[in-house]
Amino acid sequence: MRRLEAITGKEAIKYILEAKSFRQEASRIIGRTEHETLDGIREVHDGNLQLQKEIKKLKSEMFSGGGQSVGDEQTVGELTLITHDFGSTDRDIMAGWIDKQKERSDNVVAIALGEVNGKKTYMASASSKAAKEYKVHIGKLSKEILPKFGGRGGGKPTFAQGSVALGTIAVDLFESVKKILEEQGA
Repeated sequence: MRRLEAITGKEAIKYILEAKSFRQEASRIIGRTEHETLDGIREVHDGNLQLQKEIKKLKSEMFSGGGQSVGDEQTVGELTLITHDFGSTDRDIMAGWIDKQKERSDNVVAIALGEVNGKKTYMASASSKAAKEYKVHIGKLSKEILPKFGGRGGGKPTFAQGSVALGTIAVDLFESVKKILEEQGA
């Protein structure tokens, strides 16, 4: 058994006219003939996907700055603590910056804070050298620090993420991380 649906009379004519109007408007927007409109829409869609990939890549590289990077650097024992408050930002930008810091060959701990989609987001990383030689476990450190600022999170020895309360002052959080690193004898 099959079910058929149909429209007839004035409704059928109205439907056909609306469909024709839609095709004409779509072909005008795409800049193609009505017969080529679907191919044009596919090309625009594929181009849009490609541009989104390029934008994501550029966002992640935006703060790497070649040999120089944004952020405040300070020495904590044998470690370099790099902090940056991104303000209102995009998750990809923060993640790109954090990844660049994690890849460094020196003893680096990086902490980033930013507001992403109305939430205060925290990301942190430790270079492999900091994790191995100086026993920095950024996941455990994050799990310890975030509740003090109304948040939660954690992670692995070299990467952690979480959230904090919206009213959190970045400098206060960064200072707390510095104190923990000093207490651990970095």
